[in-house]
Amino acid sequence: MAKQSSKLKDCDVVYPVRPTRNGNAELRYSLRSLVNLPHRDVHIFSDYIPWLNEKKVKRHPSSDQPGKSRFANVNQTLLRACEDPNISDPFIFMNDDFFVLQKITSLPYYANGTLQQHWDYLHQFYNMSKYMRDMLETQSELKKLGYGTIDFEVHAPILFYKDKLREILKAYPRTACRRTMYGNMMEVPYEQVIDFKIYGFGEFDKNRPFVSTSDGNFDRQSVVRSLVRSKFTQPCEYEK
Repeated sequence: MAKQSSKLKDCDVVYPVRPTRNGNAELRYSLRSLVNLPHRDVHIFSDYIPWLNEKKVKRHPSSDQPGKSRFANVNQTLLRACEDPNISDPFIFMNDDFFVLQKITSLPYYANGTLQQHWDYLHQFYNMSKYMRDMLETQSELKKLGYGTIDFEVHAPILFYKDKLREILKAYPRTACRRTMYGNMMEVPYEQVIDFKIYGFGEFDKNRPFVSTSDGNFDRQSVVRSLVRSKFTQPCEYEK
């Protein structure tokens, strides 16, 4: 079973980032939201971002390879983080569209039902995608190995210990369900939550520690965009 660290102030934050058409606006606000998350250093794996303050952020050149899926590229970035002795163990994995809405002092593991329940829900709205195929493959593999199939894909920061994450990513380098593989294979205790990602444009329950946006509702007028932008109006130390 995974140990849990309550000393977030000793943990680095790792972001894999790709250039976006809006100048990486999500990343800007995500970095501002780190005021609510105790942490040590911020490591961003990306190409050059003009507004990023590289005196405060530790930027690592992107290793993304054309032709590889975005899941495989993110996994390669995470392997690089695992191998870097200057990145803390454990570290906090963030996506650029995650925002920390409330002051937190610890980072539990979060889950929402099972992979099958998640797949059944998505199948109501979408045709089979690579992500959905990966969910089924992950479910099959976890069952074969004798683990549970709890769904940890809830779009929130997660604490990764390097040894186990490295083992998983080397065995499953193309998986989209790295969080679920990790959570089940580490048999972590978890809190049951509703997915933090907001797909629509209207109202939602704002009493949550995190929120995650989609490309559509961050670039266009939406309730979640307004909330994030109104909460984090001031530039942070990670911006020039």
